[in-house]
Amino acid sequence: MRDEGHAADRNDNGLDRREVLKTGGAAIAGAIGASVLAAATAQSKPNVVFILADDLGWKDVGFHGSDIKTPNLDKLAQTGARLEQFYSQQICTPARAALMTGRYPLRYGLQMAVIPSAGRYGLATDEWLMPQALKQAGYRTAIVGKWHLGHYEQKFWPNQRGFDYAYGPLIGEIDHFKHTSHGVTDWYRNGKLVKEPGYDTQLFGADAVRVIDAHDRAHRCFFILRSPRRTRPIRRRKTISTVTKTWPIRCAGPMRRRSPAWTTRSARFLRPWNGAACATTR
Repeated sequence: MRDEGHAADRNDNGLDRREVLKTGGAAIAGAIGASVLAAATAQSKPNVVFILADDLGWKDVGFHGSDIKTPNLDKLAQTGARLEQFYSQQICTPARAALMTGRYPLRYGLQMAVIPSAGRYGLATDEWLMPQALKQAGYRTAIVGKWHLGHYEQKFWPNQRGFDYAYGPLIGEIDHFKHTSHGVTDWYRNGKLVKEPGYDTQLFGADAVRVIDAHDRAHRCFFILRSPRRTRPIRRRKTISTVTKTWPIRCAGPMRRRSPAWTTRSARFLRPWNGAACATTR
């Protein structure tokens, strides 16, 4: 049945008053919203520092009740926003890919495992990454730490994917003192091979401080600090323990702790970088 009252709202040109109000109101609201957003964006673009910790268990931080002391992270949690129902990928490459793209890794084939040293693939180059988008918005972009999103060809490297500055290894597993993977040096600054002494996490920390201190405040900064993996056999620093032997290390993450094999004849200790609880076995 025809709505006579609604028909009466039409003018001589056949336009419906309600339609005019809807479309006109939406256009006006959109224009106002866009101008307000543009003004707010121009005045309040934040600097962004993102710290990504590999293999960090949910209860490996003090503010979740752990016996591991993480005072700096606890302070950030107390003074900032805590995302208590926020989930991430379980291992290196998928987690990094999801962060960079904002898309689930299944959509571009990086959902199952990390990119191995012999891998000739990387994060698809037709994916639009966060640093690329932020550069268009006027940001200076930098990354310090492990990349692990492709190393075989330079088109996969961080400087080719939107980062103005990049420092650290491209592959996943390196010797933390020699900075080598399978005997090959894997340590770069802006795409150029670097050979320098030092424990990797200390070098990352020092470089991160230098990059932030030297940043031109006339531009907004997007900075990512990525810790290296702690689930590979590594050499222990004397400052961590009086034991100087090389012990195989196994991450004691929440899922792995369910198995007695992870706790038999093991000792827990605090790693200097991401505070993750790990188990070492003689």
